Amino acid sequence: MKEGTHKQSGESFAIKIVTKAKLTAEDEQALKDEIDVLTDLKHSNIIRLYDVFEEREFYYLITEKMLGGELFDRIVQKSYYNEKEARDTCKILFQAMAYCHKQRVAHRDLKPENLLLTVRSFRGKGACRLVGFQSSHTCVPLCFPGEHTITQTTTLMTLLPLAEPRQRL
Repeated sequence: MKEGTHKQSGESFAIKIVTKAKLTAEDEQALKDEIDVLTDLKHSNIIRLYDVFEEREFYYLITEKMLGGELFDRIVQKSYYNEKEARDTCKILFQAMAYCHKQRVAHRDLKPENLLLTVRSFRGKGACRLVGFQSSHTCVPLCFPGEHTITQTTTLMTLLPLAEPRQRL
């Protein structure tokens, strides 16, 4: 990650530089999928992708700066993580997940390392952002006769409540 400044506005951004030569075909497709997903997601608890530039050897992803590091490191660093902090963090995560699901996006890699802090002192609403959308998947609805819409990521356990209950003899 590098830091960049918009020349006209003076606003500061993070620049993720990805070397094309180091990417496998699968990695490059995952990067493009991540870019597609993040381009469409606009939520206060999800990292913001402002722009993407592609050159012959590199991709440049322009995102908001995350000065506080990983939530995981903050948890390990603290001697005590109280219930209020845990609750506030969970609320941020759940709001981000609910928004993703409304947009038909499954993150598929939720872990403390994929929650970054916007500032060094983690206090206040919106101080944490969900990142790491490389494994994410946009769900395409599959329509079947009846009331239920089923997506490609629907599991058997999700479908079981839709089954007719057995009649007792």
